[in-house]
Amino acid sequence: MTAGTIGFVFTVSFFAVLSASETASAPVSMKPEQIRELRDEVGILRSRISELEDLKIRLRKLEERLEQAAPDQVAEKEAVSESEPESETVQAIDIGGAFRFNAFWKSFDESIKTRRGDIGLDLFRLNVDGRKNDILISAEYRWYPYMDTIHHGWIGYDFDKIGRLQAGITRVPFGLLPYAAHNFWFGIPYYIGLADDYDAGFKYIYDQGPWNMQLAFFKNGELADATNLERYSYDLAAVGPARNEE
Repeated sequence: MTAGTIGFVFTVSFFAVLSASETASAPVSMKPEQIRELRDEVGILRSRISELEDLKIRLRKLEERLEQAAPDQVAEKEAVSESEPESETVQAIDIGGAFRFNAFWKSFDESIKTRRGDIGLDLFRLNVDGRKNDILISAEYRWYPYMDTIHHGWIGYDFDKIGRLQAGITRVPFGLLPYAAHNFWFGIPYYIGLADDYDAGFKYIYDQGPWNMQLAFFKNGELADATNLERYSYDLAAVGPARNEE
């Protein structure tokens, strides 16, 4: 690899502007008929200038009459013309998803050794995210080999650039956020329902600079059915004699 050299060339231009007094030359002798032609041309130009002044006066009077006849319409028109251009309406619906596969090998499984491991589908998910002006929607549904369930689904409203309200199945602002873990097995807080947990309720998010504050109320788990174990989040479950639920 060779080193390159970048050079900058600055060009300075000088412009000389001479005034009329500096460029004036000696008086030019003209014939009487040429002088008369110049005077006639000057007179024509002066008459045109006076006509323009008359048109300006007439236009001003017409505008005054129009304002007196329909003041509300004129004011509305001026307000529209003087206002800043309206921002473009933001409308977008994004539909996405993902497949996730796992390649694994189990040292305690004799049958898998002859196959030198296996590759299997771990997850298929479908995402929908949309916005129309200040209204937002977000939803995700997941299919696993052993179950299918909703991950989250909420509708939101942006009050301003730093405040947002979400209502529906949204993430509980508790635990290690925004990620539950950094490995395949997640972590203990996730499996006891204290991280990456989604419930049904509403939440207000204030986000500005280094500050992120969230105030939320959740009525119950995301499925409102403690006996249904096909869910993404780990919640209290009503199984057998235990009838506990969120």
